[in-house]
Amino acid sequence: MYGWLQMSLVRLASGHGDMVGPRITTVIRAMLWPVLPCFSLAYILSYVGAIFYPFATAMASVFLACSVCLAQMARGKNNPYLYATIGAVRLLGVLVGAWIVGSVSPQADSLLYALGGGALLSCLLPVLSECCRARTARLLSKTPSSEVSAKELFRYGYVASISIGAVMLMIHGDRFVVGMMLGNEAAASYTAQSELARQLIYPVVSALSVSIVPTALMIDRQSGSRVAKLFIARSSANTLLCVAPILLNLVFFPTSILSALLPEQYAYSNAWVSPLAATGAYLLGCRLARCDPVLHLDLRASHIGYSALLGLVAWAVLVYPLTFVLGVEGCALAGMLGSAISLSYSALISRSNGPGSINIVGCGTFCLMFLIALCAKYIASLRPQLALVIAMVSAIVMYLALSFYLWATRNGDHS
Repeated sequence: MYGWLQMSLVRLASGHGDMVGPRITTVIRAMLWPVLPCFSLAYILSYVGAIFYPFATAMASVFLACSVCLAQMARGKNNPYLYATIGAVRLLGVLVGAWIVGSVSPQADSLLYALGGGALLSCLLPVLSECCRARTARLLSKTPSSEVSAKELFRYGYVASISIGAVMLMIHGDRFVVGMMLGNEAAASYTAQSELARQLIYPVVSALSVSIVPTALMIDRQSGSRVAKLFIARSSANTLLCVAPILLNLVFFPTSILSALLPEQYAYSNAWVSPLAATGAYLLGCRLARCDPVLHLDLRASHIGYSALLGLVAWAVLVYPLTFVLGVEGCALAGMLGSAISLSYSALISRSNGPGSINIVGCGTFCLMFLIALCAKYIASLRPQLALVIAMVSAIVMYLALSFYLWATRNGDHS
């Protein structure tokens, strides 16, 4: 329910055109709109037996969502220090609150109150900071400027917010399909392998690409959209190449990596699940890092929601027949195909307003990494007992190649 505000604050927190960003009072008013629907939904779910502790659950959800919205506002204003501070205060507040409340009353609702308290504590700093900044701006400014209103925030973000729910369903919904069709044992094995592979890919891409949109907006205001899009292409290529060695190792050495991180009964079953899940997560990361910033820059965020919805529909159509025919590998394949379709739509739309640049050197670096992983796989087939060591060595070699690429591109930019 707060996804629309998160998506809009990333793009509109610093304003657009002749309009300045929204006031903090406007953001707070927008954060209050979903409160009643959140509490109503919590009590409805509690009535049907889906959740316990509806008040604590709704309270924690609202405060956590507000904290994330304020963090996205800091991100949209290109204020990395405030963004990091909000996250750090939220984490420390939750941990300290959970320790205190858990010592006094070790119950599930107590932990929910601790989560809500930590999130609320992290909201105070950005609110106070923005109030002080707004007061200083009013004292220094003589002519008031038009600002982004709460309605404009909703109008910009409500379609784009579909992508948040769609990605969550695609990433986490397949386990329920496996459980219904193949049983709990298959669901447990599938969940362990697919979740580990995805958590090694998508959150890393998301964390590394967090500054692409605000920096591109700043470059757009200073040098124009063409330079900003070149920055997006270069930064997204660097981000995706940083994650590529992890992906290639999961594709070529899934059993070796999973055996080091999972129990034996999960690591040595369904060898194709983790490569397919990792590839699907990487394709979603490509859309997040490469295509979504361009759509934000062009104020066409609705296509972010449409692309995610298209991928979700494709996944929903394919997941049942592929799971019926191929088992758990078919379920992972459906997720990968849905991610590919979503990425294809986003790439087509983001390039529709002009030719997109292709990073030839970056593509060559990825191909070199692929050849390194392929050679390592061949060596591991000759010495299977050293497969994990060979995978680690290949990752080191791939990151050395990446370091040379980053050094070369940096020197090229300076020259």
